[in-house]
Amino acid sequence: MASPSGNEVIVIVDDEDFIRDVFGHALRTMGYTVLEAKDGEHALQVMQEHHAPVHLVISDIAMPEMDGLEFVGLLRAAYPGMPALLVSGQGPQYMMDNRDRVPDGVDFLAKPVTIGELLSKVRKMLDAGLQEPG
Repeated sequence: MASPSGNEVIVIVDDEDFIRDVFGHALRTMGYTVLEAKDGEHALQVMQEHHAPVHLVISDIAMPEMDGLEFVGLLRAAYPGMPALLVSGQGPQYMMDNRDRVPDGVDFLAKPVTIGELLSKVRKMLDAGLQEPG
């Protein structure tokens, strides 16, 4: 199995500081550059101000103001084809019930998620994105 480490840029979008801190720490420890945002609007601002490519966005689904699926729609309008990983305690059934709102290239992890599961999924998504023709 490939190492879950890397050097790509990842944006974490979650309204809970604790989740951003835990996910961010785990990803930074593995060598990733991590940008954090408390909601979708903030994430788009952070990405625009970063002035360098972002390789993956990890977003909670259940957030005030704008849910993760709405955010992914705006994300894709601004950054077509951007890979996104949605994380939620609502479970996979939520994704099935909302599949018409889920664009291609969006994956899902159900909370609670282990750091190992997160790192493995992130690496798989990044590797898949790197293999697509440019």
